[in-house]
Amino acid sequence: MRGVRTHHTSSRRSRKCWLRAALLCTVFGCAILVMALRMHMSTLEGPHPDSSHSIVVKPLARAASQDRMNVLLLGSDARSRREPGNTDTLVLCSIDYADRRVEWLSIPRDTRVQFPDGHFGKINESLAIGGPTLTKQLTEDLTGTPVHHYVLARFDGVVQLIDALGGVTLPVEHRMNYDTGDTRFGHIHLRQGMQRLNGEQALGFLRFRHDPLGDIGRTARQRELLTALTKQLFQPTNLMKLPGITRQATQMTETDLSMWELTRLVSEVPTYQHFRLVGATLPGSFHNPDPMVPGDQSYWIVNPVQTRYAAHLLFEKGCAWREPVQDMAYTTRWRPHKPPLEK
Repeated sequence: MRGVRTHHTSSRRSRKCWLRAALLCTVFGCAILVMALRMHMSTLEGPHPDSSHSIVVKPLARAASQDRMNVLLLGSDARSRREPGNTDTLVLCSIDYADRRVEWLSIPRDTRVQFPDGHFGKINESLAIGGPTLTKQLTEDLTGTPVHHYVLARFDGVVQLIDALGGVTLPVEHRMNYDTGDTRFGHIHLRQGMQRLNGEQALGFLRFRHDPLGDIGRTARQRELLTALTKQLFQPTNLMKLPGITRQATQMTETDLSMWELTRLVSEVPTYQHFRLVGATLPGSFHNPDPMVPGDQSYWIVNPVQTRYAAHLLFEKGCAWREPVQDMAYTTRWRPHKPPLEK
């Protein structure tokens, strides 16, 4: 009898693990989200160490409703689970059940924000300072949108996922050549044109920022990859690979989604294929460091009023801000009016 109980327990655990992978793969369809979650939520990585800043993170207690769930997708540049790292990718994803949409808001990693202790810095630093909870808080403050959950993935997870799917076909708009200095995944060398990229090449496509639009060009490429993977993950042959993806990516992702929430989403997977995808980048302006100002950095400067207005239009109306790169004077003086939108 003991052996029988052990077998059933193992089977139940396997089903839970598969459900977690199935949800993330089919619902979010992206290299950040689709890593398989841990079988036991209690084994997730503990709090990230604080930096020299003393930050008090307020609790985030707002729950997802029956009509919408907002998940912050974080791609960390940490090379191991021992490092908190910074966020290389921030995407606020909303599953809008009422209007049958999936909306994506890409947040440039250099976006200038005010931290709870009053100092200003880049939003990508928040992961190392206060973990995903602080990043969620800053994203809520920035967009005026509740963030119900997060999913955090690292470089290895992105590479493994795409390789498990047999690569992804993407248009490379220009040659990309850059050496990051990393011992792994440190070389980005892509030719121009439509092509099938393996996991390491796709990671380079995501990370590359050495062109005139810098981080803004990268956020556009992230959305391209998300869209391509969403379509690819719904192919029957790839849905059959989910258990294998689970085994490969177990150590690469963490989340605060509960098993109940995952199960609910899995049960609704067939409907997501018919949802409309709408993506946008947070509008703002480039700020280059001023050599006359000690400690000045390059930032993506946003107008708090415009930021919340753009988020409201995306998540409530399904309208994307068409021209995110703005003149600094326009950004600082912006007030609500008829914006450049696309539906």
